[in-house]
Amino acid sequence: MNWYKKSNKFGSGYCAEFALALHEKTGYPIAVILGHYRDEDTDEEYTEPSHCFVMIDSQNGIDCYGERSINSMIEESYFSSKPIKITIEQVTPEEAINTFSMEGAIPEALKEAREIVEK
Repeated sequence: MNWYKKSNKFGSGYCAEFALALHEKTGYPIAVILGHYRDEDTDEEYTEPSHCFVMIDSQNGIDCYGERSINSMIEESYFSSKPIKITIEQVTPEEAINTFSMEGAIPEALKEAREIVEK
């Protein structure tokens, strides 16, 4: 199902809230697409999250666009600059929300995501 047609806010933000709603409904694990970078001054590696979704298996996931390949999600991911590598990491619901927001889940977005996923 393509939930994106019902609300486009989850295609360009609030992906963690949508992934949490999907996780609650399906039990599938939550994953995050991370871009990896190296700080030129300190030579330390750091990451930038791009997208959150639930994993069906190692090749496929579900987000607001429906079931699709993880490779297609990576291809459509936005990063502030070209990462040296991109990884997929499974996270807990709390880690997913905290990765994308310092304030926790946005209640209105989570409520709307749950309503969309339940339909």
